[in-house]
Formats: sequence, C-alpha cells, structure tokens
Amino acid sequence: MKVIKLSSDYANNISELYEKELEYLYLLGTAYQSPKISNYLRFICENKLEDFFGIVNDDELIAVIQYKKSDGCLHINHMVVASSHQGVGLGKKLLYWAIQEAELNGLNVSLDVDSTNKKAFDWYLSNGFEIKSETRFSILELKSQEPNTIVYHDRENLSNFGFSNVNVMGIKGLDFYFVKPHTLLLKNAEIVEDKLLNKLHGAINGLLVVDSESISKKALSKSIYNRVVVGMVKYING
Repeated sequence: MKVIKLSSDYANNISELYEKELEYLYLLGTAYQSPKISNYLRFICENKLEDFFGIVNDDELIAVIQYKKSDGCLHINHMVVASSHQGVGLGKKLLYWAIQEAELNGLNVSLDVDSTNKKAFDWYLSNGFEIKSETRFSILELKSQEPNTIVYHDRENLSNFGFSNVNVMGIKGLDFYFVKPHTLLLKNAEIVEDKLLNKLHGAINGLLVVDSESISKKALSKSIYNRVVVGMVKYING
C-alpha cells in the first residue's frame, strides 16, 4: 500500500477517520471538535496551509498524516491509523514519509502527544523522538441556572468551520468560541482569577478549556479532566 498525497476531495474521509479514532477529550479546545471539521480541513488543504498524506485500501482511507512546516520544523498535527489496520506498520510508514520530507527540507520533526496515550508516547520515543516541553490543560464544567445573554460574532468566516465567536454580557477581555451546543472553549495564557470563574459559572453552561497554570489550585481541584500535552522532537537538522 502506497502513501499518496491527499487533495481537498478527501476532507470528508479525513474528518470521518479523525472522529472515529481520535479521543474526544484530546480534541477539546481545538478546531477538530467542530461538527464542520471537514470544511476546515478542506480550507487548509486548498490554501496549502498544511499537507495531508494517506494510505487508501479498496477506496477506504485507512491512515493519514497531517503536518505543516514552520519554525524550522515539520510539525505533525495528527497521524491516525484506522483500528482495523493497526499493527501492520502503516503508522511507521507514514512517519518515515514525514521524516524523509523533513530531511529534504533540512527540518527537524516535532509533534504533541497526550501523556495519557502511553502507547503513542512510548512509540515515538522508540522512533527517536525526545521530550522537549510539557503543557498542562484543564477542563472545567460551567453550570448556570440562568445562562446570561451571549452575543455572537463571525470573524474571518469562522461559522463556516463550525465556530461562533462570542461575547458574554458582563465579561470583557476574553475570547470564547462555541464549537458545539453547550461547549464553550477558551484558551487563555493569562491568569484566570476565581472571581472571573465564579462569574462564568453564573453566566454560561459548557466546558471551559484553560492552561492549568492560569487557574488557582482551588479551581484546578474542581476540574473534570486534566491533560498534559508533551511536545516531542526528532532532531534531523543538527
């Protein structure tokens, strides 16, 4: 089975494979949780923002690797193999394809992996990757008996990708995005004070995704999921 370059015509196939094989909590806080993910994949493919390569068997997309070249690295955003075809070397074939591409361009190879995915974590280590960084995220559940007024905005045609940029009445200075009903996403590098969290709890129903370093220990103890994303790199260019 050969590795082929995937055009935007494969956007639906890629999104279906991601939805089937990627962990739901792994997607929280990213564009990949959107119900219109295929529109997003088609957009970044057509505009050559990222590259997609895959393996097709009997007209079925069974493996895909998605990467972009930036900051001296070929960064793998996703590499997914269908459960029905795991264990036969398809993942290694895609990885070696990316490594060869990196070598041709004088780039290192980088990726992020959830620390709870020990199988993937150990596999990348065995293939020459090293730990470069750790980022901790927490997911808080927001519940309100009387949700506040939300004002929706559309910037850069985000609604076409399943996003709605919103402002919450009485809360300023933070950007929120809804990607599914009752799912509120926020990535914020600054400190999120308990006072603000209390206000959010009284205003919105949904899930709040934040950098764990930005919230207090009290809020952290109430989180429903804590995630450690490990940044890894395989040095090829020196």
